[in-house]
Amino acid sequence: MSNQPNIKLVLIGNLDTKQIITEYTTIKNEQIKNDSHLIFDKISNQGKFNYNHRNKIQLSQGYAYFINYPLNRLYFVVTEPAYQERAVWDMIETIDKDNIFLLVTEKGDLNASGKQSLKTIIDKYQDISKVNKIKEINDDISDLKDEMHENIKKASDNILNVQELDEKAFKIKLNADSFKSDARKLERVTWWQNCKWTLILIAIVVVLLLIFVGPHIWN
Repeated sequence: MSNQPNIKLVLIGNLDTKQIITEYTTIKNEQIKNDSHLIFDKISNQGKFNYNHRNKIQLSQGYAYFINYPLNRLYFVVTEPAYQERAVWDMIETIDKDNIFLLVTEKGDLNASGKQSLKTIIDKYQDISKVNKIKEINDDISDLKDEMHENIKKASDNILNVQELDEKAFKIKLNADSFKSDARKLERVTWWQNCKWTLILIAIVVVLLLIFVGPHIWN
């Protein structure tokens, strides 16, 4: 890490009360502090705030980044000009996710625990090479998670396909069983009809014999 810190100032403020919750500086520079206070006062006096809008302005000694989250908690960061903007927003999101802004005293200032947590995060983000390494690891983890989710989805789809094939096979079997049952019924009906016509023909023949042959036999 160079002698000149990449992150020069981090300020957390409450726009509702127009109060600075904490101000963490890594260098002694009154100009940066004064500029930060002036910008915070200007933002807090607007009265109407845009949430989650990322802002970046150039100062005489670097860049200032600020964003307002719901509940009107403002994060304000001043960095060296060469410091990566992506790392600034990552750091702010990390600070906010840790709910550091809730670790306050009765007066509304950041308490000792909150200050220590904030310092730990800022120290981690000072060295951009470490930040990039962490991001690279996180990206690899994210890619691995995505790949695992995709494999799980494919496995799930395969299971569903197997279930669909089983259902289709079961339906085909039911249809085949139903066809066999209907065929047997039709066979029985046909057999009975054939028997009925055979009996009718035999009866007709008997009647005819009785009519034409019977008188001769009786005489």
